[in-house]
Amino acid sequence: MEHSSTLEAIFLSALEKSSPAERAAYLEQVCAGANVSTKSFYRIFENREDLYLALYEQFRTMAFTRMTGAIEHVPPHEASAEDHLVDALVATYFDDPRFALVVQGPYRAITPRIERVRRETRRLAAEFLQEAWRRFGLSGNYSGLAVAVIGGIFDLFTSALADGRALTPEELDELRVETKRFYRAVRAGLATVF
Repeated sequence: MEHSSTLEAIFLSALEKSSPAERAAYLEQVCAGANVSTKSFYRIFENREDLYLALYEQFRTMAFTRMTGAIEHVPPHEASAEDHLVDALVATYFDDPRFALVVQGPYRAITPRIERVRRETRRLAAEFLQEAWRRFGLSGNYSGLAVAVIGGIFDLFTSALADGRALTPEELDELRVETKRFYRAVRAGLATVF
C-alpha cells in the first residue's frame, strides 16, 4: 500500500473507532480497520497523539475552507447573517458526525500539544467572528472577547456530544437554536457596552 493510501485508510479507520467501547485497544483496532500493521502505522505517526493531530488538522482545514465560503456569502442584514453563519458552523462540525466526535467529543485526548492546537483554532475562529462583527459596524479589537465567544460555542458543541454518539436531526436543530441564542445574547450585550 502506498503512503497516501495507507494514511487515508488509517484516517478512515480512526474516524470509525471513536466510540467509548473501542477505546481500550484503539491503536490495534485502527490498524486492523485500515488493514495495516502497527509497524506501518509507526512509520507514519510517532504515536496516537500524532494521529489525532493529523485528523484534527484535516478537519480544521476543511472547516476553515467552509467557513471562509460562508462568510464570503453572508447576507447583508446582521440577523440573517448570524443565522447563516451559525447554520454553516453547525453544518461544518456535524455534517460528518465522526469528525464532530473526534474533534469535540468526550473521548478526545488532551495533552499540552493538543491544547495548544485547540487554542490556536479558537484564535483563528475568533478572527472569523471579528470579521463578521466589523462587517456590521463593530469596530475595534475585541480579540479576547471573540475567543471567549468561540470557546462558549465550542463548549455547547462538546456538551451536545457528551454521551459519545452522533446527534439526531432533532438534537442538531436544538443545538442550532441554542447556539443562536447564545450568540445573540453576547451580541446584544456588545451593543450595550461598546
